[in-house]
Amino acid sequence: MDGGSQTSFSSYTGTSAGSGGTINRNEMQVIHQVKEAQLGMSDKADFFSLRAFIMHIKTDKILYPACPTQPCNKKVTETHDGWRCENCERSYEKPEYRSVHLAARCLST
Repeated sequence: MDGGSQTSFSSYTGTSAGSGGTINRNEMQVIHQVKEAQLGMSDKADFFSLRAFIMHIKTDKILYPACPTQPCNKKVTETHDGWRCENCERSYEKPEYRSVHLAARCLST
């Protein structure tokens, strides 16, 4: 990787989505309720609160080299003369590094 280990990242802290960052416990839903209501399946944005416990966070391979062309962002492969995006069928001098966050969760029901 090209300088990935020297890249600095800043933490994000903020409030939850909703009015004033407060959570109305009467409006909390479990996953099966979200699926039944088909939240997130329409053209408009849906917001809901979810309570879960993070059981495991994958820490290996959290960055991958990606195509710098928006909106492609597909993984690129290193070649003898740079980086190649098979999706765009173009080569680039250097990739744009993207992060992947995988976590296992335990939901309260």
